[in-house]
Amino acid sequence: HHDQRRRTAPVQKFLERNINIYIDPASSGTGYRCQTISIHSPNGYRLCYFYNWGKDVLMRFFTTKKCQSGASAVEFALVLPILLLILFGIIEYGWLLTNQIVMTNAVSAGARAGIKAEDEDEAQNYAKAATKDAFWPAALSDVNIQTDILDDNPRRIEVKISSFPYTPLTGFLPSALIPDHLAAKAVMAFP
Repeated sequence: HHDQRRRTAPVQKFLERNINIYIDPASSGTGYRCQTISIHSPNGYRLCYFYNWGKDVLMRFFTTKKCQSGASAVEFALVLPILLLILFGIIEYGWLLTNQIVMTNAVSAGARAGIKAEDEDEAQNYAKAATKDAFWPAALSDVNIQTDILDDNPRRIEVKISSFPYTPLTGFLPSALIPDHLAAKAVMAFP
């Protein structure tokens, strides 16, 4: 019995060194000590051997190759639309928020420029020019920018863009998920 283990030791060491081994004890009515050794190799092959310790024989039971390429393609086809929706959603909403932040900063820049003017007409012209210069994602016209001088105490200037049409960057997302128009407003007091 000790001699049998010594003879099988090199085979076991080779398998343990080179392949991941899962040993499943099997019951046998023959009186021999039998084990089924399932070997899962890194390249995807599953080798199953029936090893009879009593006869000292290592016999190949069957060999199968796990068919993963077809399953991977199906899984990728199922997941791809969701991944694209997430990717284009990140891009589109990033561009939308960039437009909104730049528009908010532009009307603030317009209000800051307007409060430095000498009279009301000049203040409104300065505010419109500064707002157009600061909004870089698209071209603004005077029609898009409304300015108003509020005469209550303290005297203030209001610069707003009430309805600027937003153009989607990718066009992949449905229009129900993206706003059609952007708006921003800034109010500053004259010194």
